[in-house]
Amino acid sequence: MLEIDTRNIYDSAEVFKCLSSENRLKILSYTLEMEVSQATLAKLLNLSHSTISVHGEKLRRSGLVTVRRDEYNNKYIRAVHRKIQVSILPPSTD
Repeated sequence: MLEIDTRNIYDSAEVFKCLSSENRLKILSYTLEMEVSQATLAKLLNLSHSTISVHGEKLRRSGLVTVRRDEYNNKYIRAVHRKIQVSILPPSTD
């Protein structure tokens, strides 16, 4: 019987759900090369600070960005450069 790694499927599904939002994809594109403040992202995308915060948190939980606060409590988002590997089936034994 074929064994399926359900944890890998769950992790992959979470990343794909996260990438299904146009706004989250825009945030990722702006933060690929440098850290960007949430206030700047809000202006660039014409979204509220709270909306950027929610999207940033979802991206962070999926491991796609890092979020940090400075001494003035401003938040900054930076994309994490990593290879996304989707694995549903175990490796072939051929």
